[in-house]
Amino acid sequence: MALDIADLTWLAEGAATVLLRPTKTDLAARVEVRYLSPPATALVRTWLRRSELVQGPVFTRLQRNGLDQVGGTGRGLRLNAAAVNDRIKEAVGRSLEARGEWTTPPTDPADPIGQRAAAWSGHSLRVGAAQDMAAAGVATAAILQAGGWRDGRMV
Repeated sequence: MALDIADLTWLAEGAATVLLRPTKTDLAARVEVRYLSPPATALVRTWLRRSELVQGPVFTRLQRNGLDQVGGTGRGLRLNAAAVNDRIKEAVGRSLEARGEWTTPPTDPADPIGQRAAAWSGHSLRVGAAQDMAAAGVATAAILQAGGWRDGRMV
């Protein structure tokens, strides 16, 4: 996730905006501004405070002891897409375990949580957010903008 702290703009009402820049796979893309709700903004602010980040990447690789891979306090290497997906799978697995929501028997008894969480990714969160917005009555045009889609059939 190529977000830098400098890409965040804090708004007075507790929300924020973030600049999404072209990626190495889509250099022709334009810079887009996305809105962060007050709850999402609060989570980002908490992360920045706890990680002691003040510049550079928003999402960095940290060890379980809170130190980054080069021994500092949260000023490590940027998370790549695969690392983000790994974190999502881990969080889903912990959530399933904590809630006792086992919907299918494990295919690997040595790793039942990982088997259930394996299907999740960053895209799962994007799709889920679109479904939540649609269920809440958000207009299709707003969902398209939030998800970065250009075609209403994607929603």
